[in-house]
Amino acid sequence: MVPISLHCAIQELKVGVEQGLAAYGLTTCNHAHWHLILDAPFGWAFLKLVELEPSQTIIVSDNPCPEYKCDLHKLGPVALLNRVSIEKLVAIIKQIQTGERHFARYPLPHLLLKSA
Repeated sequence: MVPISLHCAIQELKVGVEQGLAAYGLTTCNHAHWHLILDAPFGWAFLKLVELEPSQTIIVSDNPCPEYKCDLHKLGPVALLNRVSIEKLVAIIKQIQTGERHFARYPLPHLLLKSA
């Protein structure tokens, strides 16, 4: 499996995820082709994604706001995930590295309301 570059603003979370990925045989390095952004704290993925190639980037965000996730999706990451275990994340990374795209299904915001 190809190494991945892990980006996270919370160092303790980054270290924990790196260890989890390593337990499944996935190594991380700073200059890898593929990028994994952990959106922590919320909003950080928007700041980091402008520095990276979206088509080579996976974002994990547990922000519950559907509009927020729609905005992230519009930026074009190869995957947008939420509530994913390390085991599932590694499996998805393997699939993405072979050409698949993944997006969690989110309810779209209701922009129109019924009139009385």
